[in-house]
Amino acid sequence: MTDSIPAAVTETPALQVFEIPAEHMPGLLHKLATLSKKSERILGKSINLDVLHELHKPRSRINDFGRRVDVLDSDGNPCLDVYYAVTIDAETPKINGWTFVATIDHSTSAGNIIRNNPNAACEIPEMYRTVKPVCDHCDKIRSRRDTFLLRCDATGEFKQIGRQCIRDFIGYDVTSVVAMAEIVSSATPSASDGDSDWSGGMRDRRYIMVKTYLTHVAAVVRTVGWISRKDAEFGRGIATAGHAHTNMFPPPKVGRNSYERIAITAKDVETAEAALAYGLSLANSDREFDYKLGVLSQETMIEHRNTGLLAALVPAYFRHIEREYAQAQRRTAMNLVASKHVGAVGDKIGTTKKHQLQPIEATLYGCFTTEGRFGPVVIYRFQTVEGNVLVWFATATEDGLGPQDAANRVKVQINGGSVKKHDVYQDVAQTVLTRCKVSLIEPAVAA
Repeated sequence: MTDSIPAAVTETPALQVFEIPAEHMPGLLHKLATLSKKSERILGKSINLDVLHELHKPRSRINDFGRRVDVLDSDGNPCLDVYYAVTIDAETPKINGWTFVATIDHSTSAGNIIRNNPNAACEIPEMYRTVKPVCDHCDKIRSRRDTFLLRCDATGEFKQIGRQCIRDFIGYDVTSVVAMAEIVSSATPSASDGDSDWSGGMRDRRYIMVKTYLTHVAAVVRTVGWISRKDAEFGRGIATAGHAHTNMFPPPKVGRNSYERIAITAKDVETAEAALAYGLSLANSDREFDYKLGVLSQETMIEHRNTGLLAALVPAYFRHIEREYAQAQRRTAMNLVASKHVGAVGDKIGTTKKHQLQPIEATLYGCFTTEGRFGPVVIYRFQTVEGNVLVWFATATEDGLGPQDAANRVKVQINGGSVKKHDVYQDVAQTVLTRCKVSLIEPAVAA
C-alpha cells in the first residue's frame, strides 16, 4: 500500500475518487497499512491508496444560529482546508467462489434493512427486502437478527446464510469478511446525508421509540441544524443522530461541563409526525435508501443501530417540502394550472394538408435526462404562447438543446411530431408529443 504521497499519480477512471482532509491522511495511511496486511492474508491482495491531487476548500463552522458560515482570517479573507483526492483499490471479499454482498437486518417488522457491501457491484433481488431469517444451508428459520447474503461468482446464484452456518458453507468466518468490507466503507462517502449503513456508532441500545427519537432529531435540527456523521468527522459539530440520542438519554449532570438538554417543543412533535407521514409514502420506493426509510417509518420501535438511518428522515422530509414548495411557486409564476390539452391524440404537427396542427411556438423551460428501458431518455418541457404545457420524451438531445437552454428559457418552434397522449401531472394538464422536430428561434432572457 502507498505509505507516502507521490508527486504525480495517473487517475484510474474505474475507481471512485474520495476527498480526504489533510489532517486525516496520516491516520488513514496508518489504518490501511495495518488492514492491508489482513487483506493480503485473507484475500491475497493488499489495499492500495493513490493520491491524485491536492485541492482546497473554504473552511466553515456552525454559528450561534445553527447555520454553516465561512471562517475568515483577521483580514477578512476566507480560510481554506487542504484535501487530497485519492482512490482506494481493495479486493471485493470472495471465499471459495462466493462473494459476500450484504447483511440482511431482520429486526424490523415492516421489512428488512439490507446493508450492502459497497464493493460488491451487483443488484440485490427485491425478494430479500421481505425474506424471512431462513438459512439456505440448514433450511431452518430461527430468531436471527441478521443473515448474510452471498453470490456465486460462476452462476450468479444467491444464498442467504445464517451466522452459525457460515463456516460450514464457505469454510471461513464471515465476520472477517465483513470487517474487510468495513475497511473500504470507512472511506466511502455516504449516499445521503444519513450515516453509513456500515457504521457501528455508539453502544447498541435496542428498542428506541421511533416517534420520540424523531422528535429529538427535529429539536436538534431546529437548534443547530443537520450535521451528518461525515461532517462531524471533519470537526463541523456533533452528528445529529448521536446528538439526538444524547438528548433523548442525557448523561448525569456532573461538573460544569454537563450536557444542556434541548427542550422539546410542539413544533418538534409536529415535524416528527410529518416526517413519519412522508416516510410512509416511501414504503414502495424503487430507490433503496428511500425504501429503508419507508421500512423504519412503519416501526413503533427500532434497534439503536438503525437510528443513524432513521435520523436522515427529517432532512429528507425538509428537502421534500422544499421541492414541493419550489414546484408550487413555479406553477404559480408560470400559471401552469391554466394549461389545456392541445389537439387530439394522433394529430400530426406540420404545414401540409395531412397535418392537423400547425407548427407550434413555445418556450423551453425544462430539460433533464433519466434512464429509460432502452437507454437514456431526455425529457423536454415546453410552454406555448397560450400557456399550454407540452412534454417530449426524446432518446437524445435535439440540436444541442440542453438544461442551460431551459434555464435561459429559449424560444423554439416545433415543426414535426404528433400528439401521443393527453396527461395530467401534478394537477397540470400536459400534452405528450413524440418524434418531434424542434428548431431554435431565439434565446430568451435568463430567468
